[in-house]
Amino acid sequence: MISESTAKVPGPRQESLLAEIQDIVFRIPDKGLFLMILAPWLAIFYFVGNSTFGYFDTASLFSWLSQCYQSPGADDEHGVLVPWVILGILWWRRKEVEKIVPRNAPSILILLALAMLVHIAGYILQQPRLSSIALFVGIYFICGLVWGWDFLRKSSFPFCLFIFAIPLTHLMEKVTIPLRFMATHLTVMFSKGVLGIKVVEEGTQIFDSAHTFHYDVAAACSGIKSLLLMLFINTIFAFLSFNSWWKRVLIILLAIPLAITCNIMRLSSIIVAAEAFQQKGGDFVHERLGIIFYIPAFVLLLLINHYFSEDAVRRENT
Repeated sequence: MISESTAKVPGPRQESLLAEIQDIVFRIPDKGLFLMILAPWLAIFYFVGNSTFGYFDTASLFSWLSQCYQSPGADDEHGVLVPWVILGILWWRRKEVEKIVPRNAPSILILLALAMLVHIAGYILQQPRLSSIALFVGIYFICGLVWGWDFLRKSSFPFCLFIFAIPLTHLMEKVTIPLRFMATHLTVMFSKGVLGIKVVEEGTQIFDSAHTFHYDVAAACSGIKSLLLMLFINTIFAFLSFNSWWKRVLIILLAIPLAITCNIMRLSSIIVAAEAFQQKGGDFVHERLGIIFYIPAFVLLLLINHYFSEDAVRRENT
């Protein structure tokens, strides 16, 4: 039991934020209709969403998604953040959203029916990823059904981020294997040519001639996880920071070399630590310091944003 003297009292900012949230929720038009359509849609995927009982013993697509995100070695952990990111972006753009004139669009029922057909196909074929697409696309169409085509057009981003909530770990083996070999080869080249460390490459394994350290560039070290996460972050950054499509595409594509470069830096730092402090030194960098090698990627994004902003200002002044 918390006494009155020790209880935390919300500050003015907390109260104003809560009041603003309550005010916006209160003013959302047709929210009752939205919830009436959304609830049975979600119930379908909860009770008859997954038919692959041999892999995950659950009929709920939500449970299937949760287990995919939490599976050991999975590269899809960020999927659980996607709905919250979408809500956050809608909140960030709330002033733009409020300007949209809401109009029911019954014609979107056709698109919602097509989404249900996709789920039925996924259920029959035991392809829960198809059902996941149907679930997320259906939520988007329900928004359009209630608030109109104009809402669909102006909210296509951030709803397109739902693509990052679809588990892809088991479908990425064809990409992961070549990434492992490329990461191994580039790390060995950098270690030999730039750092002067004599290491041996054998498949996806890296070791020194004396065998004082030995590492295998496993699937988790291939860079696929950082690539997916970087694509997710870059896509958000591109759409929030720029209106020009060529700039958005550039930022999104930049995620590929950035993720590969950061992963090579991380693997090379493990080799340096192992060369100096043997296996334990490399293990320490691998387990404790891996994340810091992705900081330069975020700094570069900020610099690019600053450059494009300055460039726009220069054009306006000329």
